[in-house]
Amino acid sequence: MNILLLDIDKSKPGKYQFYLDWFKKAWINAGGEVQSKIQFPSKIRLIAAKLKLGRKTIFARKKKSLLVIGGSYIDFTAFPYNYFYEVVPVFWDTWKQYHPLLISGLLRNKVKYAFFTQKEVAELIQEKIPEIRTFWMPEGIQINQYKEGVKLKERTVNILQFGRKLEAYHEVILNTISPFHNYLYSKHELHLLFKDFDEFTIGLSNTAISICFPRSLTHPELTGGIETLTQRYWESILSKCLIVGKAPQELIELMGYNPVIEVDWNDPKSQLKEILLKIDCYQEFVNLNFKKAIEICSWEKRISDIIITLNDLGYTV
Repeated sequence: MNILLLDIDKSKPGKYQFYLDWFKKAWINAGGEVQSKIQFPSKIRLIAAKLKLGRKTIFARKKKSLLVIGGSYIDFTAFPYNYFYEVVPVFWDTWKQYHPLLISGLLRNKVKYAFFTQKEVAELIQEKIPEIRTFWMPEGIQINQYKEGVKLKERTVNILQFGRKLEAYHEVILNTISPFHNYLYSKHELHLLFKDFDEFTIGLSNTAISICFPRSLTHPELTGGIETLTQRYWESILSKCLIVGKAPQELIELMGYNPVIEVDWNDPKSQLKEILLKIDCYQEFVNLNFKKAIEICSWEKRISDIIITLNDLGYTV
């Protein structure tokens, strides 16, 4: 059966999800076709989703399937194409609070195969719905969008904590650094430190230490304890920053070792002082992280793995 990628939703002002666009570009570059998509208003799609109609199997077309990328609400993301085609979803950010919608949508739409960016969720759904085969697809990144920058000792931003932050470690930093250190941080999650993406990549490539914690620590009420790898880790590694914080187990599994300097909560201030004092000693470590990430983190690599899996399942791209 031929499988096409259902086109992504048009971006809204301030809501540009670049990773979906990168996924689409990598799919096309790998020879995949895209099914054009009528942009139905959100209200119509929400109403259809709430009606829980599901895929109408008597109308289903047997010779074509659709790969659908998006959030956990498949009845919204795939509408109305889930009525006419078999859908193979690729799920992002399926936190525990969304699992009732996720599970009901999978069953209602008679999904046979599904990809998840969160390994823990892929395993959980496999356990709850044995008739569905699930696959882990870690988040990827478009490598050429980021800059290697200068050596750590030459960087003028000592510490950067962008977007969401762990307040407990933010206080550690404030109580550790001297007036001579340059610490940039977001005042809140939506506070933009850089005016655009290009300025962000320049700033990150001029940062010595990037603070990264998984969302399961910064927003446990949202994640329900689910830990996963996010873009900020790849962004920091590709910018040759030294990451201080906590590594998601997914990242350790992919890299084959821990590329993060884990916070020593027994004495975090002394640890941070030592790192700042001896930042040059970590240059080989960030070089190693960069080299390994180049091999494994691109969207081209992710799409290649997905296509291999789809071919094994009997689909043609």
